[in-house]
Amino acid sequence: MSDKESDSESMPRRNAVSVSVVVGVLGGLVFVFVFPRGALSTLMHEVFHLPGPGAGTALMVGPLAIVLAVASRLLTSWRAAGAVALAAFSATMSAVQLLRPESFGEQKGKFGSVEFLLAMLLCAGALELGLRLTRRLKRAHALAVSGAAANFLLLAFHFVVIFAQTAGWVKPGAAVLLLAISLAAGALAGIILHLLRVGDR
Repeated sequence: MSDKESDSESMPRRNAVSVSVVVGVLGGLVFVFVFPRGALSTLMHEVFHLPGPGAGTALMVGPLAIVLAVASRLLTSWRAAGAVALAAFSATMSAVQLLRPESFGEQKGKFGSVEFLLAMLLCAGALELGLRLTRRLKRAHALAVSGAAANFLLLAFHFVVIFAQTAGWVKPGAAVLLLAISLAAGALAGIILHLLRVGDR
């Protein structure tokens, strides 16, 4: 993310892991609290009238994952922080699913599953790669481009690996629209992180 990689150990590794885990767990709890029992699906399809499946991933799950991963990365200056945060996010969803399965209701995103964990790790990896490739850009541009790419890949993974199991293949027209939305939402998540001045690049 920055040419200051020599300072990447400014936060002790144990502290960096702790911060990343806390960020991921809090993100998972906030998500469950804000979108209980199918509320996300209702918001996307009955309020916004977006096609699906995938609208919730493009507009809410993906951008939240980006915020958690990048915030952890910026706060700790540790390259693996995003992956740890999103693994903790997925583990929190899994724990909620086990302890209170009614919290999600009927959902197509397989929250907390192995596939969901893989999706989160893909998102974290795409973000880290994107931030390295765009390190010469201005902070806002780097975060926006990396966020857009990561959210796009996250949604594409959901289409092929997760939704194909739970809801069938998405119609081509709907897929194009949702992928476009994922690019915009991912970029917006990056810009919000920049405006909030989270960490130092």
